[in-house]
Amino acid sequence: PLSKSGRCARLGCRVGRARTLGTLPPASPAGPPPRLSAGAMATQEGVVGQRAQAGSVSGPALALPGGGLRASSIASGLTSGLMAVAHATRPGAEETPTLLGTGLYARIASIASVSGGSWFAAELIYSERFVRLIDAMAAFPDESAELHRRQWTEPWMGITDKDSPYVKMFARLAKRLDLIGISDDILLFGYFWKTGFTWTNWTLAMLEATGDIDMSVALGSPVSPWAEGKAWLVAHGMGAASEAVDRAMDGHHRQGLALCEDVRAAAKRLNLTGIADDILLFGYLWKSGFTWTKLTLAILEATGGIDMSVALGSPVSPWAEGKAWLVAHVVATPSSRDRRVVHIAEHRWPAFSATQSVSDFPGLSVFTPAMYSYVLGSGEASAPVPYVAASALPPASRLNYRGVVRTSLFRKKQYAADARANNFGALERRAQELSVVSCAAASSAAAGGFVLGARLTRALDAVGGDLAVWQSASDTVPARDAFERAASQVRSANVRRGVSQAALDGLAEGAVQAVIDAGYSDGTGIAYAIRAGAREVVAYFSNTKSNVPVGLAKLCLGGSKFMFGGSALSQNKALCVFAQPVDDVLRAYAALPKLRLCAGARFVSAISVGTLYVTTVKNDLFGIPSGVPVMLRIIGVASNVTMGGLEDVYDFDALTQEVIQTVVAPDNAPLVQGTVMPWFFASTADKAQPSEISTDEPASDQAAESEPGHDGAGL
Repeated sequence: PLSKSGRCARLGCRVGRARTLGTLPPASPAGPPPRLSAGAMATQEGVVGQRAQAGSVSGPALALPGGGLRASSIASGLTSGLMAVAHATRPGAEETPTLLGTGLYARIASIASVSGGSWFAAELIYSERFVRLIDAMAAFPDESAELHRRQWTEPWMGITDKDSPYVKMFARLAKRLDLIGISDDILLFGYFWKTGFTWTNWTLAMLEATGDIDMSVALGSPVSPWAEGKAWLVAHGMGAASEAVDRAMDGHHRQGLALCEDVRAAAKRLNLTGIADDILLFGYLWKSGFTWTKLTLAILEATGGIDMSVALGSPVSPWAEGKAWLVAHVVATPSSRDRRVVHIAEHRWPAFSATQSVSDFPGLSVFTPAMYSYVLGSGEASAPVPYVAASALPPASRLNYRGVVRTSLFRKKQYAADARANNFGALERRAQELSVVSCAAASSAAAGGFVLGARLTRALDAVGGDLAVWQSASDTVPARDAFERAASQVRSANVRRGVSQAALDGLAEGAVQAVIDAGYSDGTGIAYAIRAGAREVVAYFSNTKSNVPVGLAKLCLGGSKFMFGGSALSQNKALCVFAQPVDDVLRAYAALPKLRLCAGARFVSAISVGTLYVTTVKNDLFGIPSGVPVMLRIIGVASNVTMGGLEDVYDFDALTQEVIQTVVAPDNAPLVQGTVMPWFFASTADKAQPSEISTDEPASDQAAESEPGHDGAGL
């Protein structure tokens, strides 16, 4: 909200007043948001000539990284900021910048997205409402935080207005994991959220529930006989209003951090430290029924009007026509060598289970990189890139399904079925039928790795939860039904008498598998873009405050030291993609010039820009050959906000505005216009030696460093 002084109450950056709030683009009205009409689309004939050949997408790629709401906000800020610069520097521009009119992404041939980057990509491609927001923020950078709040954050937070069973379910889950203290805290915290985050409401709830004392009871009301004639001295303190608010907010922040640390500690004990922040996103699952797909649906539907009827082949925004969208994720493929299985169903009593693993498999990785790919606006064209690399799953690989039902203490029934592990023809031939929500959910299911743990699966099954996305890859299942049918089969296996030979035969016939966040293989999207054929990749990074590009580091030689020790993720062998040593790459990244941050920046700590030249190593899981030269055009944004844990959601509005204001700042014009903008509009390839690691030289020494007082390096 804006204060009377014209400063955003949640921002350190100055909020401009180019026009009054009454002239801001109106927020979308209540009710179903408008869809992109067929009339707004480019002609189908114009797309045919741009279709990519099967197995390869030539031309520059845009890589949108994972990182939850932080990554989505950074991508929004960079897109609007660069649009504003393009509009201001190109002759004959429109009155106000638009994504189509500026042609910012016209040169981009493919978009590889991961997790939060897939949320952003889905809305930029399929939501007219979201594109209007991006256009508006480009036109009015100093008002972008309020625009983002009114047209994105508030509609999203609207899903939390309803009372629902999430808090109780999460508490039940914590108790089943022997985390009683956390479960109690979550129950109390959830009620505190529901009552409006005021201490008076909290006190009322406690006194009314335990002593029938409501707001009508005053000090002069009748009292218990023992208290007659005694003086009650109700001690408290006084202070300036602003100080009281500050102290209260500090207290709430400390409580939130304490709860966050409790969850982190629990996740660490479960060897899932890297996704602890994402666990805290589950607070919004109470509307959705505790499945990741429904969470993703809630976000995309509330903020972009994208529901389950929107498929990859649905009408898209004109700027996206003819581009390939590569929705990155992984397939869980544990083998007997990994001593792991995918737990489809796990129940203690009556005791039964259903699991899946891969046999006749070299054990390349617990997770196999995969991508849903589609040339936007291409009608019934097949996927331009194979779903998985041919070298990742050998032809002899089989999916093994096993079921066990214990009928008594000493007796049990066992069932078995199997299917081909590498049959993804339906996902490729009918890619246009795949649900956008389900694809984005698979790409962002950060806690989907829980399916590898029996105890975790048992706890989730007990509360009807599912944090992985299930798909059917069989030719017998239409692509449009690939997700829902698989999810239905998994739900059916989780009921009493749900595990049987018929149930396992059904799982095998549908080739049901768990698909989860691409961060288990590559959280940047870069490797997916290279696998699809890109040799020049414009990569947006969503870094923590230290500005260390951990996602890039993991792809380099020796990058395994950035893995989480002991976790399932550390067993993934898909990561090494580049021949350059990780320390050399990190030194080169640290040497990249940095934009001067906008005045009063609170959430952005650095924005690094420049080019790194790398070469690939042979990677069978991605199907990438060795010796391929790649230009990485990097815009790395470091910030001190989380991916979406116990973060004030309005911090993401502020983060978006700070990114935009930094990009459009006059002090940064030489670096942005001289280095960054040619990546989007240049017609000639870079002539530098492709095998060396080097950086672009800024067009001017001005603005080639971070603002004094801000840590812009941290390596």
